Amino acid sequence: MPATSPKSAGPIGTGRPTSLYLCHQVTPARWNVLHAYVVGVQRWLGVDLPVPAAIDGAKVAQIAAWLGERTPVKASLAILYLRGISGSMPRWPLSMLIGDGEQADATYEDYAAWYPPGSDDCSDDVTRYRQEVRQRSAPAGEIEELLHGIVREGQPGCMHRYTRHQDIKITSIGVLQWRGAVPAETDAPKRGAVHYFDQAEPAVHAWCRGEVRADAIGASLQTLLGAYAAWKSAIITDFFLAPKDDLNTVFYEWTTEGRGTR
Repeated sequence: MPATSPKSAGPIGTGRPTSLYLCHQVTPARWNVLHAYVVGVQRWLGVDLPVPAAIDGAKVAQIAAWLGERTPVKASLAILYLRGISGSMPRWPLSMLIGDGEQADATYEDYAAWYPPGSDDCSDDVTRYRQEVRQRSAPAGEIEELLHGIVREGQPGCMHRYTRHQDIKITSIGVLQWRGAVPAETDAPKRGAVHYFDQAEPAVHAWCRGEVRADAIGASLQTLLGAYAAWKSAIITDFFLAPKDDLNTVFYEWTTEGRGTR
């Protein structure tokens, strides 16, 4: 499926649209990144298909290492995980606005052969897999927490933290404990963005009140955003100042609040 043409760029302060993706839209490159999780788990489960050329082989190997030795309990958890992730993928809108670094003629690879039969996190045999996990695992409280973490609804695939959520789910399966082996955060630019927003939050609140802070971040915001306007404040409040425990925001409580790097 070919991508659409680029759009004009510009910051909030100018009132012009920037290069961005619409909510829930996934680019061809992102499509490949996300399917590395399906391919990696399926290969670990024993699916004997060659790793597609567009898939990162190092990520597939990393997933296998995180999952470790295949056991009946881990296999059942992995199938539950696959039912959730592959069941949602066909529903993602693939039309998009081109962002920086994207090719206008890029196409979406077909990964249907990697989806488990009847991919659906609400299918009847999901109950059977859950029962198998419960019967073979102890203590009950810990396995229920793990099951809940594996099957819970997360961010849509367009969100930059979606892959972090998948890493946490897979490493949890590998040690049979929810968040029992959270992997190191490797997405340095995103960590830098989080650090900046943490530092900038007081200045952002001040700007939204029509105030100008004298520090460097306050001056930078004033340069970027220009004079206060209600419509600018509304955009900033919705996208940057939403409650961090609100599951409708990008933050998601189980990747924050002392539970690991965002």
